Amino acid sequence: MFPSVDTGAKKQEKGDVVEFPSTSDQSYVPLPQLAAQLERAVLASFADVLSAECEVDFSNNTLASCSGEVTEALGRMVVYASAAEVAGRFSNNLRSKELSRLRTALWELRVILEQSCEEIGGCSVTVRHRFEALRSASLDLVHPRLRAPNAPSGTAIPNLQIVTEVGDESAAAYYRGGQPTAEGRAWLVRNNFKTVIDLRGSDRDNQWLQAFGGGSGQGTFGASALNIVHIPIPDMEPPTEEDVKRFIETVNDDKMRPILVHCKAGIGRTGSLVACWRVHQGMDVDEALSAESLVCDFGSIAQEAFVREYAAKLNNKTFNGEKFIADHEFDSTANGEEIVVGEHSSLTDAPDIRLALACCQNS
Repeated sequence: MFPSVDTGAKKQEKGDVVEFPSTSDQSYVPLPQLAAQLERAVLASFADVLSAECEVDFSNNTLASCSGEVTEALGRMVVYASAAEVAGRFSNNLRSKELSRLRTALWELRVILEQSCEEIGGCSVTVRHRFEALRSASLDLVHPRLRAPNAPSGTAIPNLQIVTEVGDESAAAYYRGGQPTAEGRAWLVRNNFKTVIDLRGSDRDNQWLQAFGGGSGQGTFGASALNIVHIPIPDMEPPTEEDVKRFIETVNDDKMRPILVHCKAGIGRTGSLVACWRVHQGMDVDEALSAESLVCDFGSIAQEAFVREYAAKLNNKTFNGEKFIADHEFDSTANGEEIVVGEHSSLTDAPDIRLALACCQNS
C-alpha cells in the first residue's frame, strides 16, 4: 500500500524538543549498530590482511598495539559513528558536524579497502552493502518530525520527505530524498512507485553497490519495475532552465506518480528543483526557499540565486544573480563556527563541503 500523508505527524508544538532519533521512529537503525555490522563484514573478508597487520612479537615481553591502515580506518569509523549517535541526543547541528567526520572516515576506509581488495581478489558484496548502508545513514540529516510517514530507515533512503501540493498540505505530490540503496529500491517497488528522477551528474557512480544497475538504471527487478528519469546536475551547482522545465513536466504528470526525486543526499540539487516547482505552482519565492532550507545550511548561494532568478522571470521581473552571489560571498575562514552543508561530495573529490553561514548559527 502506498504510504499515506499524515500532516499532523509533521507538526511540532513550540517548545517541544525531539531528540534525534525520535524514540517513536521504529525504522531508525543506530549508527553504532551499522558500524559494528560493517566492521564484522570487513573482519571476515580481510582476515588475512588484518592478520598481517597485527603480527606482534612477544619475545621481549612487550605488548605492541595492533596497528595498520585497515585497522586504524575501521577504528575511526566506529568511533565517529558512536560520536554522531551521542551528539544526536543534544542537537541536530552537533549531530551534523559529527556525521561529517563519519563520512570523511568512511571515505578514507573505502579508499584503503579498495586497495586491499586487490590482495584478496575483490571486495565482497556484503562489505559493499554494509558500507553503503552506513554511508546512506550518515547522509540522513532530516529531523524526525519532517520525515515522510512510514519512511524506511536512512540506510535505505536518506532524508525522505513528502512534497505536498501547493495550497493543499493534505495531498502528496511526490517524494524527495537522497540516493536509494538496494534496500531503498526494494522499498520503492513494494510501495508501488512508478518513477525515480535521478539528479546526480558525474557523481552518479559514487555508490560502491549500485541500487539501479549502474548507468542503465535497471536492477534485478527488470525494465518495467521503475521508470528512471535522469536529469544530471553537478553537485552543489544550480540546474538549468531546461532542467527545471523537464522536472516540472515529469512531476506534474499524474501517469508518472508516485515519484521519488533524489540527488546524492537529497538536499541541494533536489531542493533547488523542488523550490522552482513550488514557485511555478504559485508559492512565494521566499517561502519556497525556506521550505527547502536553501537560505540556510542546506544549499549553495548559486542554487538560491538561481531559484530567485527563476521566480523573477516568471513574474516578468529582473534579478541579478551574479550580483546576489557576489554580495553573499564570504571568507569561510573568517568565522571559526562552520556549518556542514549540502551533500557529501563525490568520492573522488574533497570529503565534505563546508560553509559558514551566519543565518544558520542558531538553527
